[in-house]
Amino acid sequence: MFNATPQYSYNKVPMEVPQGNKKDAPEELSFWSRVTFSWVLGRLNSAQESVDRLVPGQRSTFWNWRDLRDIWMKHARSAQARDKAPRLWKVVLSFPKIEGYTQLFLLQISILCARILQPTMFSFVFTSDPLFGSPVPWYWAALTGYWLSVSVEGLVRSHYSYSAEMTSGSVKSGLDGLVFDKVMRLKKTSLVDYTSSHVVNLISKDLDSIGSCVYSVPFLFTAPVELLIMSLLLLVMVGWEALLGVSYIMFCTFLRCGVGKVYKKMHLGTTFFSDQRIALLSEVIYGIRVIKMNVWEEVFEKLLGNSRRKELPFIRNKTLALGAFVSVQQAVPIIASLVSIVALMMSGKELTHENVFLIILVMYILESSCGESFARGTDVLVRTLGLLCKIESFLLIDFPLSSFYENVASRTSEVPPSDKPPSLSLIGVCCERECELVDIDLNFVTFNCEGAQLVALTGPPKEGAVTSLFCEAILKEVPLSRGRIVQHGDLAYVGQKPWIFSGTVRENIVFGEPYIKESYSAVLRACKLNEAMQCLPDGDMTKIGHGGYKLALSQQELINVARASYSSASIVLMDNPLSHVSISVANQVFDDCILSFLSSRLRVVVTGRASFLERCPRVLQMVDGLIIREGSLDNIRESGENLTWLRTDTIHEREKSGVVQQSLSGGIRSASLREPSVKNITDRDAEGFSIYLRYARQTGWLPLLSVVGFLLTLTPGVVLAGLGIWFARIADLSRDYHYHHFSLSAIVVGAYVILLLLRALFLLLCGLRSSMRIHDRAISTLLKTSVQHFENEEKDAFLRVFSKDVECLDEKLPSDILQLAQSVVEHAAVAVMIMLVAPWTVLAFIPASLISFVVGKKYLWLERQARDNENNTLTPLMMYFSDTMMGAVTIRASQKESYLMKEFFRLQNQHMTAVCMRSAAEQWLAVRHLAVMSLTMCVATVVVIFTSNNTFVALSLAFVRQLVVGIAIIPFLVKNIEQDMTSAARLMSFHDMRSESSHQNDTKPPEDWPKEGAVCISDSLLAHTYGRRRVSFETLSLSIEPREKVCIIGQKNAKTISFASKLMLLSKESQQEVWVDDISLATISLREARKAFCTLQQTPFIFTASIRKNLDPEEKHEDEELWNVLDTVTMKEYVKGLPGGLDYMMTQSVNFSNSRLLLLSLARAILQKKKIVIFDGVVSGVDFTTLRIIHSVVKNQFANSSVITVAYGPIGLETILHHDRVVVMEQGRIVEMDSPNVLLARKGSLLSEFLAPT
Repeated sequence: MFNATPQYSYNKVPMEVPQGNKKDAPEELSFWSRVTFSWVLGRLNSAQESVDRLVPGQRSTFWNWRDLRDIWMKHARSAQARDKAPRLWKVVLSFPKIEGYTQLFLLQISILCARILQPTMFSFVFTSDPLFGSPVPWYWAALTGYWLSVSVEGLVRSHYSYSAEMTSGSVKSGLDGLVFDKVMRLKKTSLVDYTSSHVVNLISKDLDSIGSCVYSVPFLFTAPVELLIMSLLLLVMVGWEALLGVSYIMFCTFLRCGVGKVYKKMHLGTTFFSDQRIALLSEVIYGIRVIKMNVWEEVFEKLLGNSRRKELPFIRNKTLALGAFVSVQQAVPIIASLVSIVALMMSGKELTHENVFLIILVMYILESSCGESFARGTDVLVRTLGLLCKIESFLLIDFPLSSFYENVASRTSEVPPSDKPPSLSLIGVCCERECELVDIDLNFVTFNCEGAQLVALTGPPKEGAVTSLFCEAILKEVPLSRGRIVQHGDLAYVGQKPWIFSGTVRENIVFGEPYIKESYSAVLRACKLNEAMQCLPDGDMTKIGHGGYKLALSQQELINVARASYSSASIVLMDNPLSHVSISVANQVFDDCILSFLSSRLRVVVTGRASFLERCPRVLQMVDGLIIREGSLDNIRESGENLTWLRTDTIHEREKSGVVQQSLSGGIRSASLREPSVKNITDRDAEGFSIYLRYARQTGWLPLLSVVGFLLTLTPGVVLAGLGIWFARIADLSRDYHYHHFSLSAIVVGAYVILLLLRALFLLLCGLRSSMRIHDRAISTLLKTSVQHFENEEKDAFLRVFSKDVECLDEKLPSDILQLAQSVVEHAAVAVMIMLVAPWTVLAFIPASLISFVVGKKYLWLERQARDNENNTLTPLMMYFSDTMMGAVTIRASQKESYLMKEFFRLQNQHMTAVCMRSAAEQWLAVRHLAVMSLTMCVATVVVIFTSNNTFVALSLAFVRQLVVGIAIIPFLVKNIEQDMTSAARLMSFHDMRSESSHQNDTKPPEDWPKEGAVCISDSLLAHTYGRRRVSFETLSLSIEPREKVCIIGQKNAKTISFASKLMLLSKESQQEVWVDDISLATISLREARKAFCTLQQTPFIFTASIRKNLDPEEKHEDEELWNVLDTVTMKEYVKGLPGGLDYMMTQSVNFSNSRLLLLSLARAILQKKKIVIFDGVVSGVDFTTLRIIHSVVKNQFANSSVITVAYGPIGLETILHHDRVVVMEQGRIVEMDSPNVLLARKGSLLSEFLAPT
């Protein structure tokens, strides 16, 4: 039970209150502009200005956050008094108290009144007919009342939709503010179960259901009232028989609610197989190099195809079931009307045109309110309550915050007076936290420093997590179990992982502090960033982070150091700084910045670099969470302590100044080298007709399917028009003919339902077939493209395309096409029906159609502008949220919560403004369509009155309402399809990828090639693109004799590790002559060339399949051979102990240790029996036992093969001695090459610098 005192300490972070009133309306708008939404045209002319000012009715995010926070705190205190947990849904229900919900309630009541007036006025039209002696003005007054009630319903519904968007926007922005504020206040240990993507999804995707909830939930209250009143009207005006049709609508409503639950269960089955397909595709994308090296493209194309075919039956069943149900729902008003009319006939009552079409009118009204809106409201309400529970759970983490550090630990943090130096004291501090399933702790740490001291903390590599815990304790990120920390002075923090946020370089360095040019320039000089700034096109005003220039880790670390240096903090805490910066630059920054520029501040540096520790007068050595020694580094060494774990600079001292300069600016220069990307395909690419035609062609048999589809689409409309006229004829017939004609009517209605089903099945199956073929071809082309395409593209972009976009093509696009076909045909049928009974009405419908087309086209432009604004404001907001969560520790340490909150409010206001303008654009269209169709309804009705009888007048009044109220949905459906076609365009862009030459050159070598395994690289330039930056080897010549074992070693960089990839021609940029057994690889098929090699990567490639499939993807070997190779790598007994043995499914790599995964890859390599084997970085970082197994396999299983081992230091002496020759490379060129013994004996040899200590 919730029993803590709910108190927030919000006053710790001062918040500047924005000036102006709460709504902060951009300008005073005229009544006409507000009613017709004309103001949205001017706002969308300027993209930036349109989102910088709030729209009418919008509240600032600050006020939403503050009001919701106050309500949440008040409710939490009230819940505490009752010994209950606070409930977020109650808080949302009371926010906003008057302005939002009251307005929605009044608009909903207005809609209800307008809908009730329609059947009343309809009946009054015929009871006041002048033919029966009523005054003529009464007749026209009744007609006018009917027209106005229909028009008012449409107008009020538009303003209701806009008001619902405003209210939901206030709720969403307030909840976003609560979550954002919570993220900045939660400690690191409390957020361990929440990733940035999890929280971003929580506020982006999950909160979208709140808009639907605010719109739909009021119908849960008004729909029953409307149902009751309409039933009473039918009872009075028609009789109890009409209530049977109402009962049928109620039955269909409850059935629709139940179908929603069934649909969710079917969706779970689809999700299971979709997740399997995406997991396999992820493994393929991340392991594409191994797949290319082993020529497994066809194998994995088949695996992905099989996974897709397991998914398709569930998608097909779900889509067809939903489509069939939606189609049947379209016929509900007609069926309900037929039921009521048959009941009237069977009861012996006289049928009149007034009764017949009054029933039809009421059934259409009840179906739209009770049937559709009520069912949607119940579904949305359940989903929204679940969402609010998720947000509530997040907000209640460590609730209340004020008690987080109470009980056993005390901290003081105060700004010292100008004459008091900064100080930091840890007195008997004990704390612990879990790190990688292992508990780490600090044990009675006592430490004190003050003034302008420089203190370093170091320890063995295994103590890295403990030293980081030391920093977290100082930053108040972990609770103390004992002791206390006293801090005098502000603190700046440089984390172990560099953090930058989306903004300019200057904004990242200044970080909310006043900009002083002299101080800023001094910081840039001290941190060696001046030269880097010159490489940027806009200097320090260049945007970095998401959507900007990509910086290397070294540049990010320098910016982090510069941020701490520019701050006014008197204490600077650094956790392993400059670890990714080259040692030459790091030493310069340490001297010029940490030692010199920050000399007046208290500095605490956690590091393992010997060069840094030698410069620190006071060094603390930590072992097992205890500070065991203190003094200078020389004093610690003299005490006899083994410090071999310290990072030395021997290897890096050979760096030249040119290399140093490259490390500073190389990554920045390369940031702008971007290639066309599938993720850059936008809605503009889906506007042309060609993409629609290309999508339609994917179905196959396009001419035949076009004819069949055209007939199936139009036939239900023809039948609907005929049914309306048929009902009019029946109303004029005598009672004796009713039985025969109603039997025929029932048959026609049944045929109408069947045609609706056939149309739905046809369109949905065609859409699913197109999706299947587009997906299969995209996968095939993707696997045949070059590796460079995968390197230049973000791998997550591929996964998003093949998950979200494929889901859109499977389900959403066919469904939207079906809805558009239904809507267009239904409204066209109503128009044709009226024109058939009164041909002169064509003079009203033709200009109305043209005006509607022009207005709809204008709306599509407005909607695209509004959608662009929404997308352009959503991405910065989500990235800012993600950046803030990643840098929450730095933000709290610098006490910049207020600075970040104000920026969040600005971005949130911009996004909500864009969302509201999109809603306003939709209502702009709805109001104009309403005006056009209302005028058309008036003209058409007048024409029918003067040219036809009362029966056709009743028909026109009953059905023309569908045109006025519902036709505005057509442009919305067109917009949805246009957005869906963007997904199709992205997927079909894969069809245009260029295949590798391996799939174009069919020249094959002899079948027994290679026989010996000799490799010759002759004067070759090997090049590739690494991180969008071209990396080249210098001219390289190397010969490897048959069965020779060669070790190629160098520093860990792109050139050394990529040697195996270049050798196997994975780069089209290489200009090389590689010969294997006297055959040039350039003269044969690239697929055949790759088959000559067997490559093992440092990261083992294991995919989701059985152990048998992982060992033998091509299924060429018997089980006995598989067990033999497993025995060779000492894995036989382990695999036998697994459930299923060789059939054990490796669904997750965590089931095996990295060593076992490597041994499985080694067993797979033995099975391939290749003459040339490449170990690409495998021997670096493996345990001793695994290394001995590798040596044994190379000696025994690969004795007749040439073995090339690519490694980077440090490397064990035993590994070196297992090779016949060693090649040492530096910066893309060979600097030493000889036998291991010769190089080891040579004085000054570079090989000795790569040997690991024994």
